Amino acid sequence: MKKTFKYFLILIFATSLNNLNAQDDAIVSITPLVGWQFGGSVRFVNADLNIDDNVNYGGILSVKVSYETYVEVSYSLMSTSADLRSFTPLIESQTFDLDVHYIQIGGLREFTDTKVRPFGMFSIGATGFVPKDLPGASSSWSFSISLGAGAKYMITPHIGLRLQGRLLMPLRFNGFGIYAGTGGVGGAAYSTVNILQGDFQFGLIIAF
Repeated sequence: MKKTFKYFLILIFATSLNNLNAQDDAIVSITPLVGWQFGGSVRFVNADLNIDDNVNYGGILSVKVSYETYVEVSYSLMSTSADLRSFTPLIESQTFDLDVHYIQIGGLREFTDTKVRPFGMFSIGATGFVPKDLPGASSSWSFSISLGAGAKYMITPHIGLRLQGRLLMPLRFNGFGIYAGTGGVGGAAYSTVNILQGDFQFGLIIAF
């Protein structure tokens, strides 16, 4: 898997060089990001889980593959807290710390080639909900997709600012494995449901 991913990145980079060899534009950029993420909520069989909104941070590696099109790999992390509100005496209501990870790969399309560059983007990847200091709990990872839009402001050909908003959609959320199942031992705060999240992020583009 690691070798396949390595060859994939090499292929993208080689294609970029071939497509852009007549241009002076930077091909690769790194963008550290900070933003605000909306946590969302989940209804299980016998409990509600509310994830608090909080600051998130991360970064994007962008590779230009054609005139206004990029392939991007991104990561973001939100460290927050969550409230589990039980509907049954078999499950204890509690508040705990939670890390939410997004690892994505996708495409970005710019609509202009001026200093201000509006864009749209789409990506797929994995989302991890990792509880902390919650005895007996396990992490939950799921496939996810995101849709987004924003704008870049290029101060120079190699330095710029990026503002974006994303709709984040883990397709299936399996709970934290705290209990035995949907109706088994200890009641159930463990089900397979959908959750909707989103964020706004701001970053510094460093292109080379």
